Amino acid sequence: IERQNYRTERVHFSPGDLFALVTDGLTEVVDRRDVEFGFERLKKVVATHAERPLPDLFQAVVAEVRQHGPQTDDQSILLVRCL
Repeated sequence: IERQNYRTERVHFSPGDLFALVTDGLTEVVDRRDVEFGFERLKKVVATHAERPLPDLFQAVVAEVRQHGPQTDDQSILLVRCL
């Protein structure tokens, strides 16, 4: 097993900030041309729907990813809006 190095960092947030934690099963979905959905496209979908209620944002992300291509890996997303 390869050893990984991680760092700890403090993150400051404000009310209304949104955190989206995802697994690579979302960003690595490929279309018919073998193009990945990608992190930049995911950021765009989240930014476009960021003001919506979290269940609606979740549905928007899942719909965009599924429209891009079939699920071939586990997919998880955790959305947190700071109060």
